[in-house]
Amino acid sequence: MRQYSISPLEMFASFWRNRSLTFTLAKREVIGRYRGSMMGMAWSFFNPLIMLVIYTLVFSIVFNARWGNGGQESKIDFGIILFVGMTIHGLFAECINRAPNLILSNVNYVKKVIFPLEILPWVAFSSALFHYAISLLALLAAELFFMGHIPITALLIPVVLLPLVLASIGVAWFLSSLGVFIRDIGQITGIITTVLLFISGVFFQISALPEPYRSWLAFNPLALIIEEGRNVLILGKLPDPTLWCLTLALGTCIAWTGFAWFQKTRERIGRCPLTISPLRSITCPRRIRFIASQTTVSSNRFIHACRDLWGSTQSNIIGSSGPSRTYPLKLRKVRRLVLLVVTAAVNPLFCNCSVAHSIRQAAIY
Repeated sequence: MRQYSISPLEMFASFWRNRSLTFTLAKREVIGRYRGSMMGMAWSFFNPLIMLVIYTLVFSIVFNARWGNGGQESKIDFGIILFVGMTIHGLFAECINRAPNLILSNVNYVKKVIFPLEILPWVAFSSALFHYAISLLALLAAELFFMGHIPITALLIPVVLLPLVLASIGVAWFLSSLGVFIRDIGQITGIITTVLLFISGVFFQISALPEPYRSWLAFNPLALIIEEGRNVLILGKLPDPTLWCLTLALGTCIAWTGFAWFQKTRERIGRCPLTISPLRSITCPRRIRFIASQTTVSSNRFIHACRDLWGSTQSNIIGSSGPSRTYPLKLRKVRRLVLLVVTAAVNPLFCNCSVAHSIRQAAIY
């Protein structure tokens, strides 16, 4: 069995060795996102610009919210300050939400070719970083237009984001491996990133909170990075060196822990079934519930889909690729049993009894 290095230096050395491949895959991913649209890559600039306008209108005009920095604060100022937190959180959330499916969506890299799997989180983060850079340009343009200046400390934003980069890559390594073995991880990460949106100081100022709550937010590194991002981009303050060193050390530990987990489980990833066969999708109750819950078509189309799926698999069971035939008695019983299992899965998910009744009727044929 091949042993993969878990050295802290290896996680950076691997990226440097495959930097050209990482850039190529990230470029293909960014271009593929906008392929076929009329405006193409221009959407990457207009999307954050439109969101900036929406945040300003909703929070500063509809909710009449103020940040509370003192002095004369305009409605545009609140939208810009809010947008800084939204973009930093979006950078982290996009990388984390995609992490559980990184290997599952690139099965060919695992099964058919010798591929450095450890660069997949770097590819996902590079794509997210590109969109963050476009959002940052829109933010700086709005800041220059409405505030009349851009602080010189804005040049330090890459330094401020360095701990977030390391932490995001580490968590992505961990989740991309864990997502192969536990498919529910992809649903949980969306909930976690949404919760982080509301507890990371994106919509409020941390210093305005009561002391007991403020001390709890100190354990959230994302909140500290967002606060430092506002300081360098808007307020013109230098980042706190002690706080930055602490977050950098934490980010490095998270990155190495995630990398070590990924390398230790890498051999098992290659042996794990990364795809679900059609027969398994019929006989696994959890998979049936998933298919039923995702189905929004009419009951007749759902029944036809079940019949087509059964017809495509049962020819493999009886070892025949020719035209349909009269099935043996035992096979008809198995077919009827499977359709009844589908009925049991559909009943608690759909209040329409005609769907379950129709499937029961189909089971007698």
